[in-house]
Amino acid sequence: MLSLSSLAAENIPRFGSSGKLEGNIAVVTMFLDDTRTSWNFKKKQDLEMYDYAYYDVQVACDWITKSCKEYGRKVNFIWDWDKYNELYFSGAKIRIDATNESEDIYSEVQPIIKKYIDSEKIKKSLGANGIIYLACFNTHYSNTVTSMTDPWSRDYPINEEICYMFMRCDNDVEVPAMFAHEMLHTFGAPDLYTPGMYDITQKFIDYLESSKNNDIMGYRAGLLPNTDSYDYDNVPNALTEITAYYIGLTNSSKTVQQWGFKPSDYVSK
Repeated sequence: MLSLSSLAAENIPRFGSSGKLEGNIAVVTMFLDDTRTSWNFKKKQDLEMYDYAYYDVQVACDWITKSCKEYGRKVNFIWDWDKYNELYFSGAKIRIDATNESEDIYSEVQPIIKKYIDSEKIKKSLGANGIIYLACFNTHYSNTVTSMTDPWSRDYPINEEICYMFMRCDNDVEVPAMFAHEMLHTFGAPDLYTPGMYDITQKFIDYLESSKNNDIMGYRAGLLPNTDSYDYDNVPNALTEITAYYIGLTNSSKTVQQWGFKPSDYVSK
């Protein structure tokens, strides 16, 4: 899900912190507290959720890498914070409820990144041309707000591109596919289960649902084929041609042309 946080004025490069979906991309994972939740890794359940987040990030990065390869694009996510300690951060608290959609979460998390994460040093040491940030919150099972992302776009240019991962939602835990889904937002992928971005229409959304489209950005993200059950071990979805186009893997999309949607941010104006 895309977040609509307000934006701080600053000198921002095109495509934001992630850059293009190519080469080496660093992934910083943060375990943050808010006014309703916190992490205590001395507790077994919090440590188990920490381990699950580690697994989710690994599976998501591997799946995106493999999917990009199918389109002829070489991508290498450097995410393993066990190997690279600078890719892990915890111990900070934001001053709001992270799941309160009326609050500006970006203005809370971005200063933490600025203060504690030496992004340029990380990119230089790892040879990365881009960097994205995953902010994990230890939400309760009663939480009903899904994970969301603040990405760079032409209309909303920001530098630090942040995925806010709510580890429990609707009596379930977050699955690897949702990490992949949110990460792809940072490279320009629109949601394909709600209209709006790039002038995507409700008629198109209805068409996708009726055709049981399995795109990672669609309503079936994380669901096993022909079921309503989530896959906790793999990403059971596809990266179809419309998403490939909007994340810059291709120069055109038959779907975009047929439906008259706006061009990708990677298309020069």
